[in-house]
Amino acid sequence: GSATYLTKVTAPDANTSDLFGISVSQSGNILAVGANYADPGGTTDAGAAYLYQLEANGSATYLTKVTAPDANTSDVFGYSVSQSGNILAVGAYQADPGGTTDAGAAYTFDISTYTNNTPTNLNPTGTLTILENMAAGTTVGEFNATDPDANATLSYSLIAGAGDGNNSLFTLESNGTLKTAALLDYEAGATLSIRVQVQDENNASMDGNFTVQVTNQNEAPLITNGMAITLTLLEDGILTDSTLIASDPDSGDILTWTFTPDHEGNGTVNLSGTGNSPTFLYSPNVHHFGTDFFTCLLYTSPSPRDKRQS
Repeated sequence: GSATYLTKVTAPDANTSDLFGISVSQSGNILAVGANYADPGGTTDAGAAYLYQLEANGSATYLTKVTAPDANTSDVFGYSVSQSGNILAVGAYQADPGGTTDAGAAYTFDISTYTNNTPTNLNPTGTLTILENMAAGTTVGEFNATDPDANATLSYSLIAGAGDGNNSLFTLESNGTLKTAALLDYEAGATLSIRVQVQDENNASMDGNFTVQVTNQNEAPLITNGMAITLTLLEDGILTDSTLIASDPDSGDILTWTFTPDHEGNGTVNLSGTGNSPTFLYSPNVHHFGTDFFTCLLYTSPSPRDKRQS
């Protein structure tokens, strides 16, 4: 691995022997730096701590300088710094509380004015459901989240991690709009999983796993031979053939075959049965030679009017 240099942080009022950097603490996008030999207000070695905001581009922005409200010479305030949530703790191990020499003290400060909070409540605004076979780019739903920080800017994305198994089938716009990136097939998978992240402008983020339900569409069966089949027999012969073959994307549907009465009438047709391959019987009129034709009809039950192939 390797480390990428981002920035160098210094005190805006740096002086000789301040020992800025004797202690550091980072929490979220806030960096605290101690300078235990700083001379705030001219008080020698009273010490100080400095707060910076770490920006998304790698730079650091100075926020404020923190000093002890009862600073005294040689307290070395800032020898240690620590953050947790909105609280900054600063040690001054040579402070003289109550006049007791070098007894030491620790100071706590509320820095909620500067801290950045993580977004919460990442959820879709409704059920994530999409009908199969919809064109790529069809909107599935919207994601939303809340941020305790006023005027925070939130952006959304699909990320790698646990539960990301079907991320590639979707796109997620930065505003939280989830769309399909491909045709979805109910028969191939009715329940799809994605992993979503919301992030604020200071890179604080939360992730979540979500499920998209693909609903079934009654799809047309398909005669796999193509649109036309040519069969040949001798004059006055009888043709029995099972060449017709069909398939149906919807499992469990019953395929039923028949024919339309628009054939030329040069013979008798019997086309019936269920399943992928029907029985076809054709008997030409006596002494007929030449052509005859008819159109077969394939439909499914329980919804025979929903789909057909001729």
